[in-house]
Amino acid sequence: MKKGNSKYKSGYCEALIDYCSRGFTWSTFAAEIQVSKSTVYDWLKKHKEFAEAKEIAEVKCEQFWEKKGLKPKSRDFHFGVYKLVMTNRFGYKEKPKPEEHEKAVIILPAVEDDDADKQP
Repeated sequence: MKKGNSKYKSGYCEALIDYCSRGFTWSTFAAEIQVSKSTVYDWLKKHKEFAEAKEIAEVKCEQFWEKKGLKPKSRDFHFGVYKLVMTNRFGYKEKPKPEEHEKAVIILPAVEDDDADKQP
């Protein structure tokens, strides 16, 4: 890596938001701009505007994937991959299946039929 490649630039904030708007994670942005992952983590601590851009970028990334789920019939849609992404990256959970209702057993008291003893 060339010296100086890890220097922060204010333009990285918009670049990060744009990158994540296409569905990529904010941490892989490091590869996009050819710096180490630890460098972008350091920038979060040192540059308030970069930390704010990261928050926006994460929401934009989630929005990208939600929109993808609204068009499941597109040629590049794979439900299994989509489900994994939404569950693992964004914490989405399937709605629990309704439990089967327990069958109630009703026990009726024995009714004595006084007329049963009588013969016609």
